[in-house]
Amino acid sequence: MTTIKAAGCLFIQGDYVLTGYNPKYNIWSGIGGKVEPNESPRITAYRETIEELFGFNPSQKILDDCESAFGMVPLIIRDNYGVIKISFDLYVHLSYILRAHKCISPFYNRIPISFEEVITQRKLIENAEITELKIINYKMPSPDISIDLLLDCETSLIK
Repeated sequence: MTTIKAAGCLFIQGDYVLTGYNPKYNIWSGIGGKVEPNESPRITAYRETIEELFGFNPSQKILDDCESAFGMVPLIIRDNYGVIKISFDLYVHLSYILRAHKCISPFYNRIPISFEEVITQRKLIENAEITELKIINYKMPSPDISIDLLLDCETSLIK
């Protein structure tokens, strides 16, 4: 059995994927992070996504609502990393959850309702783990894109 040490949500549609720039490593990568003690990989995926995209630590109720909304989407495992692939179109469910909980993000004036707004309305915040977002065609990678992200895009192995 594989021990999953990290997880995240991969926003992907067709050949396109959301990437975040991590200045600490000078690389564009996916959105995710380490599993905390007593936390399931699925909850890690939601928590890390919200922390990195919106800049706040979500409540357990928000995480439970994410599981209700995305629980039918399988957790795909590659090596010791779990990823939940979510289409750009399904992002709207996450925005509704965060808006219903009246969440406030330092990166946005209001929680973006569309995936386009996630990219275009993000504010640059000093010392953020992910400073910028962009959508790339993962089938036409560049050297500054994480190899792990590209492999996550290609993988279809579900465990």
